[in-house]
Amino acid sequence: MVITAIYIIIAIVVLYIALRLIHKIYPLDPVTVGKTINIYQDNTYNRTATVTGLHSDRVVIYDVLPLPVHYRGRFYSVGYTSDGYSLMFIGRKKLYFLARLAELIRKIANTPEYQGDLLGESAEETTEPVEGVDDEM
Repeated sequence: MVITAIYIIIAIVVLYIALRLIHKIYPLDPVTVGKTINIYQDNTYNRTATVTGLHSDRVVIYDVLPLPVHYRGRFYSVGYTSDGYSLMFIGRKKLYFLARLAELIRKIANTPEYQGDLLGESAEETTEPVEGVDDEM
């Protein structure tokens, strides 16, 4: 009985470690500026759009429509709107099932966010000090 419990605990620990490291073998196809992405709203295909802006908390499509991003994976991104809809951004439609599986694994094992696609971030988000402003107190 004790041996069985030890085997079960070891199996759970090994499974958790495997789930934490599996993201390293996912395909590398991040959402980038100028790329055509497929957008899924609540697990239903919505549209194909071209990314025109990329920020740390949103993806801009059609130059005017910002969509929220809460998690960036190696080949997909996920965002949640304020009215409760979930959005999934994928570069290739055939990776949709893998993205859903990766999202489930992310929620179970707390997979880290992939930051490699923010290297070409837009210049709008950089802030420069404003000259000529005096702080008088």
